[in-house]
Amino acid sequence: MLRFHAQQNERTRLKLAVRDGDITFDICVTTYESYVAEDGWFKTRRWTYVVLDEGHKIKNAETIVAHKLQGIGSLYRLGKSKTCENLSLTKHVVVLTGTPVQNNLVELWGLLHWLYP
Repeated sequence: MLRFHAQQNERTRLKLAVRDGDITFDICVTTYESYVAEDGWFKTRRWTYVVLDEGHKIKNAETIVAHKLQGIGSLYRLGKSKTCENLSLTKHVVVLTGTPVQNNLVELWGLLHWLYP
């Protein structure tokens, strides 16, 4: 497992070590902040799964995080929030959210736009 959350110099060291084959991993864990700072690196890789904890952070499709997450390559996309009240399952996509959409189609579109860009 690769913990990709650190200051810029440590993230640079990790990226170089991965590139050179010194670090191999099956799972990469990061934060939204680290992802936004390094989205170019994340987008150069083909991921099997992308799991979003606190998926409500992308319900506003106009945020920097939502924009940066568009275009990340993965076979499957999963979204997760604090509780699992709602479940939507299709062949390749699962969305778990405990944060209500507040009867707002714009917020629902923000989530669906990430799942089905």
